[in-house]
Amino acid sequence: MSYSLDRFIERKIVLAFSVLCTLTWLLLKLTSEVIEGDAQRVDQVIMQGLRHSDKTPIGPAALIDIARDITALGSPIVLSLLVIATTLGLRLARQHLMAGAVLASSVSGFGAAMLMKTVIARGRPDAAYRLIEVSGMSFPSGHAMLSSVIYLTLAILVAKANSDVRIKLFVLGVAMALTGLVGLSRVYLGVHWLSDVVGGWIAGAVWALACWIVVDRLG
Repeated sequence: MSYSLDRFIERKIVLAFSVLCTLTWLLLKLTSEVIEGDAQRVDQVIMQGLRHSDKTPIGPAALIDIARDITALGSPIVLSLLVIATTLGLRLARQHLMAGAVLASSVSGFGAAMLMKTVIARGRPDAAYRLIEVSGMSFPSGHAMLSSVIYLTLAILVAKANSDVRIKLFVLGVAMALTGLVGLSRVYLGVHWLSDVVGGWIAGAVWALACWIVVDRLG
C-alpha cells in the first residue's frame, strides 16, 4: 500500500514538473517573440479589432464599466487583501506551511513580474487606445500574472484539501476563469497587448506550479 502511494506521489510530481518545463519553454519562446518584435503585428491587429475607426471601443457602453470592474479583481489592492486574509486564516488554522506558501508565492510573484517588466521594458499600447490611466511597462501584464499566481495558488490549496474530484475541478475552473477574465479586460481596456496578457498567464502559472511542487515536497 505504501509502495503504491509512493509511486502515485512520484508520478504526480513528475507530471507537474513536465508541465512546468513545458510552460517555461512557452514563456521563453513568447518573451523572445516580444523582444524581437515578432508579436507586434498580431497584437496590433487584435487591438484594432477591438476598436472602431475612431478608436472608440466596440460593444455597448456598459461593457467598459464591466471591464473596469473585472480588471479590479486583479489589482494589487484586491489581491493583497485576499492574500493577507488567506494567510491569517491559514495561520489561525495552524496551517503554517500553507500560510507561508501563499505569502511567499504572492510576494515573490510580484517581484518577478516587476523584474520582467523592467528588464524587457516593452511600451504599452498607444494612449489613444486606453480607457483607464496606467503607468509602467507592458510585458508581462502584472494583473494577468498576479491573478494567475494568486488565484491558482489558492485553488490548488482548496483542491488539495478536498478528495472530491468535482470540487477540485470546480475551484480550478473558477480560478482559471477569473484569471482569464482579468487578462482579457486588460486588452479590452487598451492598456495591454494580448501577448502581454498571455505572457502574464503563463508566467503566473509557472510560478504557482513551482511553488506547489516545493510545498508538496516539503509537506
